[in-house]
Amino acid sequence: MKKTLAISMALITGLAYGKNLTFPETYQIRTMYNYGEIKGFVQIPKGGAAGTATEKRPVFNELGIDNIGFTELDFQMNWKKLGIYTNIRHNKFDGSATLTEDLISHSNYFKKGTYLSTEHEYSNLTIGGMYCVYDNGKLRLKPKAEISLNDFKYEYVAKYEGEKDIEGSRKFGWGQLNLGLVTEYEVTEKYSLELNMEVGIPHDSVRKYYSVSLLNRYNLYSNEDKSLDLLFGIGYDKLKYRDTQDEMQNFMEHEISPVYKIGLEFTF
Repeated sequence: MKKTLAISMALITGLAYGKNLTFPETYQIRTMYNYGEIKGFVQIPKGGAAGTATEKRPVFNELGIDNIGFTELDFQMNWKKLGIYTNIRHNKFDGSATLTEDLISHSNYFKKGTYLSTEHEYSNLTIGGMYCVYDNGKLRLKPKAEISLNDFKYEYVAKYEGEKDIEGSRKFGWGQLNLGLVTEYEVTEKYSLELNMEVGIPHDSVRKYYSVSLLNRYNLYSNEDKSLDLLFGIGYDKLKYRDTQDEMQNFMEHEISPVYKIGLEFTF
């Protein structure tokens, strides 16, 4: 994680100082609500010891988790070609169901018929930079690089008639380096499209990360150097995380598809 942070901050700082930056020409604030179908699992052993978790379980579906909603907040500073931004994403959802199969999680054994309630929380802070390499007045291409700092928290309560409740939690974090491309196309003076693609560089515990979104942007208000845009579109997210413990690893995978997106962007 430290290595990832160092490389990413060096890259972003290099972009900034390499352009002899003055104050930004514009600022942007974007807020987005996302809703989509999720598939995946959370394998949580204890101390990395073999046999302390059932492989690739519990899956979200057996916990009654099929769809989730989450929010994002972006702040971006823009110069002529350079943009430096930060993104905050908070994704919290819960599930509950009566188990139809025995389950081991975090070294606790839950027999078939146990009522299991879980809470899953993903928090994400991203800092990055993008640079416009092509602009013909209609089409703009902006490669980007970013560092993403992630925290995950998992809590559960298991109830079985006649037995004492079992409670537990697990929390850990990781960093990752993402590379991507933002493509913007102006259809009319008020309407444009934005295609945002990024991929995580595999290293350490981050095995796979993909994210893509296609947004429609419609201008609601414009006055001199201020504007308010409506954003709506669709996306796809996939994460595969597996740490490096020897015997049994914390292993998580989720795929959110399709992700329906709606939000607002204010430029000033």
